[in-house]
Amino acid sequence: PAQGKFAEYRPQTVTANVKLFLPSGSFQPYLLAGAGISFWEIDLLPFPGEVPPIPASQSSGQGFSGRAGLGFNIHVSEHIALNAEATAVFNTSSLDPTETDFDQSIGNLYYVAFRAGLPYRF
Repeated sequence: PAQGKFAEYRPQTVTANVKLFLPSGSFQPYLLAGAGISFWEIDLLPFPGEVPPIPASQSSGQGFSGRAGLGFNIHVSEHIALNAEATAVFNTSSLDPTETDFDQSIGNLYYVAFRAGLPYRF
C-alpha cells in the first residue's frame, strides 16, 4: 500500500454563530455554537508506484456544518481586549469514491480551528 501524503484538503466553512458570555469583569469566558454550510475541495495526489497506477484527481462538495467551541476575552482597556478561541467544525461532507479514481470513501471531514486576536469595541 502507498504511504505518505495522498491528498490536499481545503475546507471553507460559513456559519452563523451565537456566543454565550459569562460576565465576570475583565475576564469573560464564553461558549460558542453555530450552524451553516461547508464547501471543500480535495486533490488526490498520484500514486505512480501502485499497480495499476492511481492518477491524480480532484473532488469538491458541500454539506451542512455545525460549529462548537469555547473561548475568552480579557479586556485590557475600555475598547481593546485579548481574545483566544478554539472551535470544532462538524459537517456532513464526505468524499464519494464514485466521483474520483480513489477507491476508498473518506467521511467525517471534521477539523479544529484555533484563533487569537485583539478585538476593538466602539
